[in-house]
Amino acid sequence: MDASELHKKFYKNINSIAESLIELYSLKFKKDAPGLNDPLMRWLDFRLRYVDTHAREITLSNKFPKKDLPCDAQNALLKFCKMIEEGDDINPYQGRGLVLRHDTSGDKRDSRTDLLWADWGIHHFHLSDAPIPQGQYFSKSADYLLFCLISHDVVAFIDVLLHPSKEGFSNKGLIETLVLNWPDYMDRYKLKGILSNGESQCSESEIYELRKSGITPCMTINNEVYMGPGLGLTTASTSVRVGAVRGQVSKFIRGLAVEVTDPKGRFRTKDILQLGEFSDFSIVLTPNGLAVYEANTEHAFLFPRSSPYKIPTLMENIHDLIFPNWARETLLLKLNFM
Repeated sequence: MDASELHKKFYKNINSIAESLIELYSLKFKKDAPGLNDPLMRWLDFRLRYVDTHAREITLSNKFPKKDLPCDAQNALLKFCKMIEEGDDINPYQGRGLVLRHDTSGDKRDSRTDLLWADWGIHHFHLSDAPIPQGQYFSKSADYLLFCLISHDVVAFIDVLLHPSKEGFSNKGLIETLVLNWPDYMDRYKLKGILSNGESQCSESEIYELRKSGITPCMTINNEVYMGPGLGLTTASTSVRVGAVRGQVSKFIRGLAVEVTDPKGRFRTKDILQLGEFSDFSIVLTPNGLAVYEANTEHAFLFPRSSPYKIPTLMENIHDLIFPNWARETLLLKLNFM
């Protein structure tokens, strides 16, 4: 099998792995929309929105402190701050939509991804102080939502607002707060050389309708034009960022196929070399992580994992994208109960 054929096989393997992970997390995946039934795309949309669990610092916008919040929302906000600083899992407060609503393969264009996250890169969390019942993962829906930006080390609190309607997730005040409080961050998304024509901007409902139609409107703030920090939406109303990451995975797999077919490469052990053209390689999911597996010799070459305080290699990055440690732990937990 040449590198081109092996690349196709590897991509099918990755899609099969993605489908297994979709099932593991019970993600909605209807395959209703023609051309949008790629399992890797669905898995990556979930994976990129899922917040990896480790301690982060918190930085506040000028919208804080929030002195006018009801007692339950204020208590939930304080609890949420502690969870972030201690590295607890905050994903239950994203709500069940993380799993049950946003389906890249669905027929509803406004539900193929979180439009706010895809356009502006903003997460939202339910400020519920009600204990999560045993056996359940997600919190109750709440009257107030916390809107924030999340990086590897920092969570930036933008604002707390009453739970809006669909159109309310296009609230321009969120972007205006970002520009005012974190101008250096937003400068990356400033469209330099483009001047505002002074015309009135889109309303919240217009932004929502444009996003749903796969159109990403730019924003004019203080006579400067910005693109959304989330990188926007494709014409199919899926996330541009997710599509770009899928492209990176495919490019990596193509390079891996070339490396695996190299007769002098690291995947050609003495036993495998003796097989000649009858070697049978694939990418598989194991309890220890992803691996390149040769079926005849039953030899598995595990993908490496990244280490703290070291810049990860490309293979380590791809491993973490497709099968992060938190997914591995979920798989092991399921296997132990089978």
